[in-house]
Amino acid sequence: MTTDATAGPAVLHLGVEELATADLLYHATLGAPRLAGADRSSASWLLPPGLVISARDDRDRGTDHLEVGVDDLESVASVAQALALDVRRQGDRLLVDDEAVGGGQLVLTPQRPVPGPTDGPPGGAVGLTRTDHVCLAVADLPRAVELLRAAGGTPVLAGDGVVGARAVLLRFGRTKIELLAPIADGPIRRFLERRGRSGVHHLTLFVADIRAAVAGLDQQGLPWVDLDDHTRSTWHEVYLRPRATDGLMIQLAHTDQDHRAALTPEQLDDALAGRYDVTSYTMQPKGEDRA
Repeated sequence: MTTDATAGPAVLHLGVEELATADLLYHATLGAPRLAGADRSSASWLLPPGLVISARDDRDRGTDHLEVGVDDLESVASVAQALALDVRRQGDRLLVDDEAVGGGQLVLTPQRPVPGPTDGPPGGAVGLTRTDHVCLAVADLPRAVELLRAAGGTPVLAGDGVVGARAVLLRFGRTKIELLAPIADGPIRRFLERRGRSGVHHLTLFVADIRAAVAGLDQQGLPWVDLDDHTRSTWHEVYLRPRATDGLMIQLAHTDQDHRAALTPEQLDDALAGRYDVTSYTMQPKGEDRA
């Protein structure tokens, strides 16, 4: 496996109970090459093509924060101020504390290179093909979209999905960030109500075959839930149970879609107004005949 030394703009920081167990998940099961760790209390892995998982064993289990590297932090700070978002500076980091956007789990920093990875098991036990996105559940979708656009994100998919939520997917170089906001009762609304603020909801990884991925999870002794390999022709999925992932929800999916092209301003406006459907990970204008 060959990967250059700049892994891209996103680092997902986690607290884990045991680094050795986390290594079995991210390295052996998901096929992420190891990166050089700063000390014995931390470890990191590169989920190709551009998401770094960074874990420490001295924090509470679960997601600590999502760090996104940006080219011009000052301009992003100006946009955040214009949007009246609750943000604070910490050295060269911009922490988005706003309950509706970021919720203390979104941190913007200048882009930094990361060490190159050592060779990892290609695809791991689940047949990983690529990391697609990290999902943030937010209460204020338009403001969250504007902030991430200022940070360098390009909207590539948007519309209403199957979980009572409206989505906007933004591309950052070699990875993506999904924003989900509730429009009806469902898991995203309950997530926000339970936490009282926005934050990281899940991580989505693409696999070559969802049934083969499930077999790989069984082989590794990892519990899974909510397998769906038949209701949508362009999207099959399964979730790892959070008790096996230190509380981080991980979605494995198989699809032939990999959205890269930017949406037009009109498409984005229409999606934010509820005129598009994305239940099959494809954008479909509502009311259009799908026969």
